[in-house]
This record gives sequence, C-alpha cells and structure tokens, in this order.
Amino acid sequence: MLSLEGVYSLPELSRMITHYTGQSVTQLAGIRPGVGQAQLVSGMYVLKVRQHRSHLVDEQQVLESLGTFGVPVERLLHIWPVDTDRALCLYSHVGGEPLALDAALSRSAVLGRQIGVLHRGLATMVGKTDVPVGKLPEAIIDSVVPALAHAGSPLLMVLKEQLLAHEDALWDLQGLPRQLIHRDAHIGNMLFQDDMFAGWVDFDL
Repeated sequence: MLSLEGVYSLPELSRMITHYTGQSVTQLAGIRPGVGQAQLVSGMYVLKVRQHRSHLVDEQQVLESLGTFGVPVERLLHIWPVDTDRALCLYSHVGGEPLALDAALSRSAVLGRQIGVLHRGLATMVGKTDVPVGKLPEAIIDSVVPALAHAGSPLLMVLKEQLLAHEDALWDLQGLPRQLIHRDAHIGNMLFQDDMFAGWVDFDL
C-alpha cells in the first residue's frame, strides 16, 4: 500500500486530512517518499510529512513573505503535529511542470532571472528567521567529495577532481555575504505553465 514516510497509509492520511480540514478528500496519491497530492473540495494541495517542527513556522513565514515580495512560491498553509517527531504539512499547489533539459538550456536567461528574483526576495529576510545555517565549503569537502569518490560515473569523477582542484576557492566563499537561499534551486523545482514561469517549490532545505 502506498504511504508517506512509510508510516501513514493513504486511507489513514485521507482520514487525517478530513479531520483537520473538515473537507472530504476526492483524490489522494503519493508523489515520492514523504510527499503526496490531495484533491479536496476547495482545490488541489500538496502534502508533506515533515520533521523538525521548530523550523516549520519559520519556513511558513518565509514563503508568505516571498509571496508578498512578488515571488511565486508554494505556500505552507497548515502545520498539524501528528506525533512527537512528525507534522503533516499542507501546501498550496503550484500548477505546471519543470522544463525538460533541452528547453531549460535554451531558456537559461529566463531561469537565471527567476533565480535572481527569488534570492533578492530571500535577502530581505536576513535576521528575521531562525532557520538552520549551512556551511557550503564544509558540506562540499566533507560530504560531497567523499560521496563522489564512490561514484562510478566518469562525469561525476571529473566533478570530484574539479572540486578538489578548486578547494581554496571554495573556502574563499566564506567571505561572501550570508543570506537565506533555496538550497535545492534546480530546474526540477521551477515550474512552468503555458510557457510562463509558475513558481518555486520544495523549500524543505
């Protein structure tokens, strides 16, 4: 049976959503582990089983602020604690699909502008939230490079060698200004509808 996080079956989730929202669920499907899509009477929504509820309210505020700033993003509408470690989160549904790789390459200027707009918006929120702080050089050298060492792909091995060759430049990044970022800003999280940019999704990181 399909489930989210391997814990809640879809019938269980359907009952939970109805309990929390007062709306009947007409369609519910798993998208990937921990993520699903629900059709309610009021429209389509995305469901996520999340951990670390202390940061969810900050994420909710960031997404709300980005919308006010004019950046199209998914919204974290409701956070429902379901046990000591997990919360069920209801997000707005951003219509559209990610671009195929060839289309993305031909529209790189459009993608670059949207990345810039997003991060200009995020830069206005410095000091307003208590989100986890990441350290990029340590993450690359301590986690990414060792993982690439076990990769069988020649392309990934080239990437590993390039990262090691530019390790000094990576450490120089620590002198750059610090701000909130979308830590998974790739074309799969940029949705387009009718050839127009529809919005950003997947701010979990």
